[in-house]
Amino acid sequence: MQPIKSILLVTSVERDDSRALRRAMDLANKNQASLCVAAVVTPPPGYAILSKTNSTFANLLEAEVAYTRERLEEMCDDGI
Repeated sequence: MQPIKSILLVTSVERDDSRALRRAMDLANKNQASLCVAAVVTPPPGYAILSKTNSTFANLLEAEVAYTRERLEEMCDDGI
């Protein structure tokens, strides 16, 4: 069997994937593999699209991306 060279973990910060993150980190360490963690960003509610300007939608999307990034960093920090 060939050694693992890279691992991709796709997660959603809305669910607790800490166990999967720990397992991926363990596998990466044991195999000296790279680990890439990606998070799915939940789009703002559909009604935001119907707002008078796109700035409301953009602001909601930026806030969701910032929240997702923060949670992902917390998950990675907790898993180390």
